[in-house]
Amino acid sequence: RWQLAHRPPRSYRRLLVLVLAALAALRLGCRSWAFSALRLVTFDLDDTLWPQDPVVGRANAAMAEELRRAGAASIGADDVAAEMRAIRHSLPTKISYSELRRQGIAKVLERAGSTPSSADALAASIFEAWLRARHDAAEDLLFEGVAGALAAIRSDHPDAVVGAITNSRANPFAVPSLAPLFDFTVSGEDANIFPHRKPSPVIFEFALERAASLSGKWAASDLRGNSWVHVGDDLPNDVGAAADAGARAVWIADDGAAVGNTEGRSYSTATPEEQAKRLHAAQVARDKMAARIRSVVELAQLLRDWIAESAGND
Repeated sequence: RWQLAHRPPRSYRRLLVLVLAALAALRLGCRSWAFSALRLVTFDLDDTLWPQDPVVGRANAAMAEELRRAGAASIGADDVAAEMRAIRHSLPTKISYSELRRQGIAKVLERAGSTPSSADALAASIFEAWLRARHDAAEDLLFEGVAGALAAIRSDHPDAVVGAITNSRANPFAVPSLAPLFDFTVSGEDANIFPHRKPSPVIFEFALERAASLSGKWAASDLRGNSWVHVGDDLPNDVGAAADAGARAVWIADDGAAVGNTEGRSYSTATPEEQAKRLHAAQVARDKMAARIRSVVELAQLLRDWIAESAGND
C-alpha cells in the first residue's frame, strides 16, 4: 500500500525513462568515438598532398605547348577553360571533367582551323599530355614531409588499408614517391562512379567496398566509424561528406585557411549559385570534423594520441 501511495505519477515515470535513455545514448555515443585500431585511412589528393593551383598550372602550360605544336599558338589555357564553362552550362546532363576538357580542347582546335575529326583526335592526345604533366607536377610539388608521414603511418599501422578518394584525375600511383604507400584510389571521374563525385555518399561506399576487398578480413561495415579516418582540405567534400559516410574526418587547413571554394580559379566551371551552395555546406561541415591539422605531417601523431586516449578511457 505504501508503494502504491508513493509511486511517482505516470508523467514522471515517462520522463525518467526518457532521461535514462538519453544517458544511455550519450554513453554509447562516447564509446563510439573510441579509437583503438586503424583499419582504413583515406586521403583527398589536391591541396591535401600537393598544392592544386601550381600543379594544374604546370599541366595547363604543357597543354598550351601542345596546342602551339598543333598550330594553335594563339590559344592558351584560359581559352580552353572558357570553352569548358560554355560547354558545361549548355548541357542538360552532367559531364565528367575529363570529357569536358577534351571537348574544350577540341573546340579551340576547331576555331584554329582543324576539322572536327582531326580536332577530336588531337584533343585526345593533348589531354593525355596534360594529364602526364599533372602527375609529374604533383611529384615535383609534393608538400614537404608528405611521403615520410605516410610511411610513418604505414609503419605504425601495418594492417591498415591506405587509399585515395578524389574528384579529379589525380592518381597517387602515377606519383613515384607515393605509389608504394597506397593500396587503392577511387575517383569521381571513374566510369563506374561518375557522376557520384564527392560529396555523394556513393564514392565513399565504393571506397569502403574496395578497402574491405583488399583487406581480406573485414567487411565494409567493419570499417565505418572508429577504425576509418578520412583526411582532406575540402570541408563539404572531405569533412562533412566523409563524416556522414562513417569516417572520423580530419580537416587539413593552415591557420589562415578560409572556408574553401573554387571562386577565382580560372579552371573552375562552377556557377555563382554553386559557389554559394558550397560555402553554406562548408560552414555546416565544420561541426562534423574530428580534428584539424595543418598538414599530413601531423597525422601520425594525431593517430597515436587518439589511440592513447582510447586506451586511457578503457
